[in-house]
Order: sequence, then structure tokens, then C-alpha cells
Amino acid sequence: MSLSNNLGLSNALPKSKLKINEVFKGWRKRSQIHTFQSSDIGLDFFLEKSPHCLNEFHMTSQKAGVRKGDRIKVNDISNPLTFIVREIDSYIDTPDLWIARLSVLQDESS
Repeated sequence: MSLSNNLGLSNALPKSKLKINEVFKGWRKRSQIHTFQSSDIGLDFFLEKSPHCLNEFHMTSQKAGVRKGDRIKVNDISNPLTFIVREIDSYIDTPDLWIARLSVLQDESS
């Protein structure tokens, strides 16, 4: 008989491991807010209006961790804007560089 069976721990490890995995799975799915400063346009990122839709923009950057569904906040003194990432793709030759299709969020409090 093993020590874990003698202590009554045979079922404890799988249950606790399952709970930890569930916690991390929910954490990975949660969207994040990434903040940029408008004064850094052209240095840390590029932002341009989409020619196809009024409320859409294309953003190019190297900031790590940005995923589809995340929010991007561009701080400006007079008019901060919040976007949601609709699509994101990495460049093949430079995998840390990405381009995303963003939509403006109408409600700044979200």
C-alpha cells in the first residue's frame, strides 16, 4: 500500500489539479485592456482608419499579449478612445509584429 493511500490522499491530487486548471483556463480567456499613449503614434504603434468602415481602424504594434477580444485604450489629453480587437494576425517574417482590426467602443466605461 502506498503512503498516499495510507494518508487518504489518493483522490486529493487529481481534484486539486483539476481546480487549478479550471482557474487558469478562465484567466486565459478573460480579455485584457492594453494602454497606449497617443504621443507614441509612429513610435510604438501605428493606427489608421479603415477605408471600408467608419468605426474601424487598423493598428500595427509589437506589444506582447494582445489577443482577439481584448480592449485597446489610446490615451489622449482631449479625447481618449477605446477599441475592441476584432481580428489580429502576426507577420510571417516578424512574428512579434502584429496587425489588428479594431472597432471603436461607443461606451468608454466598458
